[in-house]
Amino acid sequence: MINNSKKIQNQKGQVLLVTVLILTSTFALATTIGGMVLFELKSMNSTGESVKALYAAEAGIECRLYMANKAGSCDPSGTLDNGTEYTSTDYTTYIRSIGTSNKVNRALEITFE
Repeated sequence: MINNSKKIQNQKGQVLLVTVLILTSTFALATTIGGMVLFELKSMNSTGESVKALYAAEAGIECRLYMANKAGSCDPSGTLDNGTEYTSTDYTTYIRSIGTSNKVNRALEITFE
């Protein structure tokens, strides 16, 4: 009888240990999944800003090409209606333009002879 009582007390300790291990593992898994979801959300937002910056850089290239081909004028640096900015530079053999949208930069460069 005394021997059975000790076995039950030992089993209660084992159940508590297994329960704590399962809860710790579940918490670690939930934290990892939460971190992955936050990373993906940030990546999705960054992708949209990247596309906006790319189109702004393209606008800078188009501006420089317009100035070269039509002898017209446009602002080689400017802000577009959606809040993106571009800066274009005309070198001897190429044009380089950098578009910026919410701290995301994308550059385009065209070469000509």
